[in-house]
Amino acid sequence: MYMLYSADSQSRKIKSASARHILMQSEADILQAKARIEGGESFSRVAKALSQCKSAVDGGDLGVFQPGELHPSFDRVVFNRSNPIGQVLGPVKTKFGWHLFRVEYRTGFNESNDSFDDSKKRN
Repeated sequence: MYMLYSADSQSRKIKSASARHILMQSEADILQAKARIEGGESFSRVAKALSQCKSAVDGGDLGVFQPGELHPSFDRVVFNRSNPIGQVLGPVKTKFGWHLFRVEYRTGFNESNDSFDDSKKRN
């Protein structure tokens, strides 16, 4: 049991995150996507319907990643501790287009709540 606890404790010291995103080519389109989410539609449903990224098939799920594994503009949003977990972040302009992000969780930070539990909206 100690080994499992120790391994979990060590993995939480490594900075990593899980996030979803939506990619659109225009600011007007990404704002319409954001309005749908703010209107009650789930992030993953909007991502599947509208995102122009191949992650759309998975509801915009980018998986688990560490700083430096994705484009630096993603890191600036996802690993910024002032950006709340579970909330829609953006729009953010990158060289790829316009994005909305939602951080699912972060590890390796001293946060009291480092995961997002959305019991009302299953994505």
